[in-house]
Amino acid sequence: LNLDELLEVIYHEIINTLPADAFFIALYDAGSGQWDYRIQVDEGVREPPETRAMSSGLTFETVKTGKPLLIRDWEIEKDQHLQPEIWGTMKVPRSWLGVPMLIGENVIGVISVQAYAPNVYGEAEVRMLMTIADQVVVVIEKARLFDEIQRRALEQTIMSDIVRALNATLNVQL
Repeated sequence: LNLDELLEVIYHEIINTLPADAFFIALYDAGSGQWDYRIQVDEGVREPPETRAMSSGLTFETVKTGKPLLIRDWEIEKDQHLQPEIWGTMKVPRSWLGVPMLIGENVIGVISVQAYAPNVYGEAEVRMLMTIADQVVVVIEKARLFDEIQRRALEQTIMSDIVRALNATLNVQL
């Protein structure tokens, strides 16, 4: 149930299945309204994980519609979509495919593959990435909840230790 290990497996399975010059998995934290980009890889270079606010890019467009977003050639379709997020090599992908990870109607994340050549992705790739997203979303959510439970248990242990230390100090002073 380790979320980072799970996301790593998902990443490797996807890039072994679909061509991708760039790839990311972004998890949405509804409580903070932030995106947690746990895995970002551009031309083989892994970017450090980062948290950022929702911006008005293609990821936002995917979330807003709750449906896959396929851009076959950015140069031809750029007037129909928001600007893609630029990161890593700072290149604009010509092909972009993003799928929402949904639990019911709620988007909990987005998986995206991108290529710097046009027409890399089509309907078959959309179906494949959606199938993967549909399969892993429940496991990701369970891992997130497990991480949260572990974090809260650690906080509780720390608080208990602090209270014990304060009580011991107060008892010695009395």
